[in-house]
Amino acid sequence: MLWILTPTASDDFSMGFGAFPDEANWMKGMYFFPESFRSAIVVIHQLPEIPETLWLRMLGSLGVQQRAIAELRNLAADNPLRISALELLYRLQSHLVVNSEPETDVSVIS
Repeated sequence: MLWILTPTASDDFSMGFGAFPDEANWMKGMYFFPESFRSAIVVIHQLPEIPETLWLRMLGSLGVQQRAIAELRNLAADNPLRISALELLYRLQSHLVVNSEPETDVSVIS
């Protein structure tokens, strides 16, 4: 299954691609393409603010991300969700740093 994450999108945008909500089985903010595509769009700003969506909301934009960070900070230091989320954030940060460093050409012209 391909999961497409987007910080924001309107209902019209998602449905314009043929995606549809399935709130009987999934939470608000998730839109599914017809079955053959085996894909879904997760609209982060529409997700409910519950512990199960914390990590995804950390990837959101502005207000959504700020509220998720505040929620993370308010968790007890030994809370497993806090520990896991921080570990994932540290990994993401290190990957972003490594991937943003310019490549150096080590070939020598003779």
